[in-house]
Amino acid sequence: LTVENIKDFDCWLHSFKVSQGTIYNYHKCLKLFINEAVALDKISINPYSKMRGKIPRGDKEVIEYLTYKEMQQVESIRIDNVMTEHARDLFVFQMYTGMGYSDMAAFDISAYTIEDGRYVKSDTRVKSGVRYVSQLLPPALAVLQRYNNRLPIMCNADYNRALKTVQACAGIKKNMHSHLARSTFATFMLSNGCSIQNVSRMLGHTNLKQTLRYAEILEKDVRSDYDMIADKLKKSPTHHEQET
Repeated sequence: LTVENIKDFDCWLHSFKVSQGTIYNYHKCLKLFINEAVALDKISINPYSKMRGKIPRGDKEVIEYLTYKEMQQVESIRIDNVMTEHARDLFVFQMYTGMGYSDMAAFDISAYTIEDGRYVKSDTRVKSGVRYVSQLLPPALAVLQRYNNRLPIMCNADYNRALKTVQACAGIKKNMHSHLARSTFATFMLSNGCSIQNVSRMLGHTNLKQTLRYAEILEKDVRSDYDMIADKLKKSPTHHEQET
């Protein structure tokens, strides 16, 4: 574990032509093991600390989400295969709760209290330990009712694999995976008037900047709609010409 070998490792990763974000994540994982080795006195120093500059994160990947129409497509499709149906229902549950996979896997209805007929709770995310506020919306409750309040959890790999079949059945062009449901929840709530501060609490983000990414996407959608109308106006006769 030397600086030279870390640099060679970085060059090797670049040879696969993957994104800088992917390369950064490999380094991030390796650092965790090295820090543990330092803590256990297996090695004296972390070679990353001796390197000049940081490993760049790279540009953030484009955040995808399902439109409301696509959400309805996923909810309404008829599925014959049991595992695929379970994956669809888990995805719908995530779409309307914003839970990450690990939080959904640890879901327990008894952790919720009923206030004015609504299921609510304040908890910490399994992955980050950050507090978040959750309320079960009607579509999420409908999923729970089908399974007697016990979600049909499957391992993450099987879940994401089954979602490819759900994607094909629903005619969705976007790549469906567990995190897509979470980003769909964020954009759905923001586009329906929820404040960005509250959506950040719902998602259990560590800071507001994480949530701002979704708001920026929605602003881009608004601008694209303006551009679409502007193009139509350019092609159509002017208001004065129409009156004439």
